[in-house]
Amino acid sequence: MAENNSPEKNSIKNSEDPKTYWKNFLAWEEFSKALKMRVEQVRQRNKCATDEQILKSFLGVVSKDPNCPKELFKKFYEENGFSYNRHYYSEDFRGKLLQYTNYINLIDEKSRLEHASQDEIQFDESKRMGLHNEAAQQLVKEKIAPNITFGRLLVHFIAVNLGIDKYNPDRDILRQVLPRI
Repeated sequence: MAENNSPEKNSIKNSEDPKTYWKNFLAWEEFSKALKMRVEQVRQRNKCATDEQILKSFLGVVSKDPNCPKELFKKFYEENGFSYNRHYYSEDFRGKLLQYTNYINLIDEKSRLEHASQDEIQFDESKRMGLHNEAAQQLVKEKIAPNITFGRLLVHFIAVNLGIDKYNPDRDILRQVLPRI
C-alpha cells in the first residue's frame, strides 16, 4: 500500500486551532529532546537562566541544523499537517491574510498573462514578502506565534492549506536564489 506523504492528509494531531497546534509542537518528542539539550548547554554556563528564558532564546535560533526549532517545526508540519479554520483567527489577521493571498493570486495571474521584467519580478516578490511579514507580525502580536520566524511559517502553512502555495522545505533557499536569476 502506498504511503501518503502529504502534510494535509497524514495527521493524527492535525489541528485547526493554531494555539493547540503550537502546544502539540512544544510537547512533541523531537522538540522536547532538542530543548532539553539546549537547557543542559545553557545551564552549564548560566545556572540562573529560567526555563522560559531558555525556551524564548532557543526559539530564536535559526539555522539549517535539523535540531534547530525552525527546522523541527517544518518537520512537525510534514508529519502532522495543519488545517486553517478562519474562526480561530482575528479579523485583523484574516484581513492581512486576505491581502497576502490576493497578491499571490495577482502575481500568479500576471505570470500567466505576460512576461514580466526582472524589476517587476523583484518588486512583486518584495511586496509579497512584505504582506507575508505583516500577516506573520499579526500572529506574533496576537500571541499565536512566538516570533516572526514561526509567524511566517504558520502563514506559509495556511497558504498551503488554502491551495495558494505549495509546501517546499527548501523554499527559503530557493527564494534567496530565484530573484537573482
